[in-house]
Amino acid sequence: MKIFFVLIFIGLFSSSAFAQLQGIGNQWVITGVRATFNSTWLSNQNELNDKGLKYKPAWGYSGGLMLGVHYAAWGAICVEGLYSTLSQKQASAIDTFKWSGRTDLTYYEFPVLLHFVPKEYKYIEAGIKISNMAKAQSSYESSLISYADMDVKNSFEKSNLSLVLGWGGPIWGDGGGLVNLGIRLTYGLSDIISTSGGKGTDYYSLNDGITANPKSYTPTNTATIGFHLTYDIDLGWWLHDSCKRKYKFFLFSHG
Repeated sequence: MKIFFVLIFIGLFSSSAFAQLQGIGNQWVITGVRATFNSTWLSNQNELNDKGLKYKPAWGYSGGLMLGVHYAAWGAICVEGLYSTLSQKQASAIDTFKWSGRTDLTYYEFPVLLHFVPKEYKYIEAGIKISNMAKAQSSYESSLISYADMDVKNSFEKSNLSLVLGWGGPIWGDGGGLVNLGIRLTYGLSDIISTSGGKGTDYYSLNDGITANPKSYTPTNTATIGFHLTYDIDLGWWLHDSCKRKYKFFLFSHG
């Protein structure tokens, strides 16, 4: 239900933006490259409250291409195609039994973003991101058992829906080639755990050991925050006549 209302809000917001922007008449197309270095989380509330384990810093990256249309000088719609990794490290917080674990997820991701330029070359972006699972691996080490890079793809849902928010500004260039540096945050709205991975099962606190009482299941959500580097270039004009019957595309000549 939460996802449903978010999609309605984004749809209404996008429609309103389009209605205002379409009146401009002529648009231009942009393309670019995207790269992000992230701090990543696979966050579960039961695990965060469990004093028997601790979350450790984990990192990931994202990279790919962007294609967008500026409907006005201050606004654009952009679609990205990304290859992204997310990780989570955990370790024992109990002195009598030490262990460490790591989960690594890889996704093909497709953000659809409203891109606003309130001041020259500075930007704010917001939208949704659809992620499709490429692979999932798990590693674990303790005095009893150890394994590395085990395939656990069946333990996770095949897709994930996330909110995206970012902002930034230029560090070099102009419309012929503009490099921006900013911050991008994402938060997953979907539970990434599948039925095979234990979705819906009770949780038993590691800190309480064999005396632990079951706790109700809580979802696991993705979250990232990172430095977002972009390189954009204005590709060309997309023009139409006053009756909007004929459209032509003209490439920019960047001198």
